[in-house]
Amino acid sequence: MDLIRFFQRSVLATIANTGLAPVIKPVLGGRGAILMFHRVKPDQGHSFQPNAHLEISPDFLDELLELMPQWGYEWISLKEIPDFLATRSRGERFAAITLDDGYADNLEFAVPIFKKHKVPYTVFLVPGFVEGQALPWWILIEEVIRKNETLKLPEIVDGLGGQATTKTDVEKKRAFKYLGRHYLTMDQEKVFGSLFELCQENGVEAVKFSQETFLSWNDVNALVTDPLCTIGGHTELHPSLARLSDDAVRDQIVAGLDQITDRIGSEPEVFAYPFGFKSTAGKREFRIVSELDLTCAVTTRPGLVHDEHNLHLSALPRVSVNGLFQKPGYVQALLSGLPFLLANKGKRIDID
Repeated sequence: MDLIRFFQRSVLATIANTGLAPVIKPVLGGRGAILMFHRVKPDQGHSFQPNAHLEISPDFLDELLELMPQWGYEWISLKEIPDFLATRSRGERFAAITLDDGYADNLEFAVPIFKKHKVPYTVFLVPGFVEGQALPWWILIEEVIRKNETLKLPEIVDGLGGQATTKTDVEKKRAFKYLGRHYLTMDQEKVFGSLFELCQENGVEAVKFSQETFLSWNDVNALVTDPLCTIGGHTELHPSLARLSDDAVRDQIVAGLDQITDRIGSEPEVFAYPFGFKSTAGKREFRIVSELDLTCAVTTRPGLVHDEHNLHLSALPRVSVNGLFQKPGYVQALLSGLPFLLANKGKRIDID
C-alpha cells in the first residue's frame, strides 16, 4: 500500500470509527452526492490489479443501495439535480448513481441490483469503445502486462531499450505506471496506433478484447428500455480533452452525443468528462460544455454537491466509490464532507 492510499484509508477509518460522520454531515454534507462507479463485477483474485480502484463487487453495491436511504438520502437521477437544488429544502439530500465508460459488466451485474432497489442510474457511453474505434489504454496495458513476463514496447513509448521485464508484481506495477503516464499524456491521435502495436506485439487482440469489455449497441438498446436508466455522453473516443484544441474538444463531445442520439433515438441530456480530473478537464472544457444543450456535466473532482453548484452545472464533483475502500463506513465518512474539505484545501467547491 502506498503512502497516499494509507493516509486516505487512515482518515476515512478515523472518521468512521469515531462516529464523527453523522455529527459533521449537517455542516459539511452539502445537498447531496453523485456517486461514481465504473465496473461492477466479482473480484478475480489476481495479485496484479492496477485497475482495482475502478471495480466494486455486486454485493457491496447491493449493500450500499440499501444503506443510503437509511443515511438520509433520496435516490434521484443525475438529470434531476438542477431541479432538486432549485426547489427542495436544504434539509433534504439526494444521491445519484453514475457509471462511466459503459462496461459490459454494468448490464450483467449492476442493473439487476438497481432494479431490485428501484434506483435510477446513468451510464456514460463512449461510442468508440462500443464499436472498437477507440481503445481503453488502462484496460489493455493491464491485460498485456498480466499475460507477459517480457514486454516488447512500441518505439513511441520506449524509454527502456525496446522491452520491459514484467515477471514480478513489482515489475508489472512499474510497467503499468510507466505506460499509463505515456498514454495519458501523448498526442491523442497517436494513442490508438501505439496501443494496437503494443497489443499485437504482445499477444493481445486489442479490438476484440475491448469490444468484449464494453457494452454493445444491442446491450445499450436493452438499457434504454429500462425507465431507471439514463444514457449520457462521454465523448466519441475518450481522449484527454485538455490536450486538444477548442474545436477538437467540441467536435469530440458533439460527435459522441450525436452518435448516441442516432442509436437510441433521443438526445443525451448529461455528460461526463473523460478522466475528469483537473489536468484533463478545466475551465475551458467547462465553458465549452456549458454552451451545449445539456442539463449538467460531471467531473471526477472529489466533492459533494452544494447550493453554489447550481451556478456551475457543467462542473459537478463526484464521490468515487473506490474498489479499494469497499466498506460502508468509508463511504459514510466521505459523505460527511470532511475528507473533501481537506482535499480541496478548505474550499467547498472546486471549479478552477
